[in-house]
Amino acid sequence: SMTFAQLSSPTQLAAEVIDTKVYDELLRFSVFGNSFLVGTQDKLFWLSLRNTLLFCLVTVPLSIIPALLVANILNSKLPGMKVFRAIYFIPSVAAVVGVSLIWQWMYNAAVGWINYSITSGVGVVNQLTGLGIVDPQVRWLSSADTALLSIAVMVAWQTIGFNTVLFVAGMQTIPKVLYEAATVDGAGTWAQFRNVTLPLLAPTMVFVITTTL
Repeated sequence: SMTFAQLSSPTQLAAEVIDTKVYDELLRFSVFGNSFLVGTQDKLFWLSLRNTLLFCLVTVPLSIIPALLVANILNSKLPGMKVFRAIYFIPSVAAVVGVSLIWQWMYNAAVGWINYSITSGVGVVNQLTGLGIVDPQVRWLSSADTALLSIAVMVAWQTIGFNTVLFVAGMQTIPKVLYEAATVDGAGTWAQFRNVTLPLLAPTMVFVITTTL
């Protein structure tokens, strides 16, 4: 369902090199000074595939890296950690419809909390510096430039709590004697995390990455 054609110039019309009644232009690219065009019978399929891959590339790291850092904090013996674990897990059990409605309101370009904060911040900066920065008034859900990222952030927010609980469970299986030995050897907090926690957390990490993906 795809066709490829070489272009005489990067701006050459697609109708001159492919049958536009059958194929839609998907993309153009250049290799060693030669320009090429890719046409497809089902453009939406390839756009959907691209969006799905981009969504995974954005959402998976956003759902795992912060969860790992939060889990490392919640695994400490500070007071009130059980309460914070419950708070972080709440988004994971919240109804998808409720979460969607809340974030739809937050992303609202006119009355949403996010744009309100941006507008307020721009106003304060302009008053203090006189730069005259223009309020971007981002259309989070109606602009093709920001819609995918906006949804990815919402999904990551909802997933972080579940991944955090899994990471905490994995960290609690690591023998404390290893951390004590690392401390005796002079390892700091970051060295212990890098050389003790991460290697022994590998099975949990594989599970979390697989389920998140």
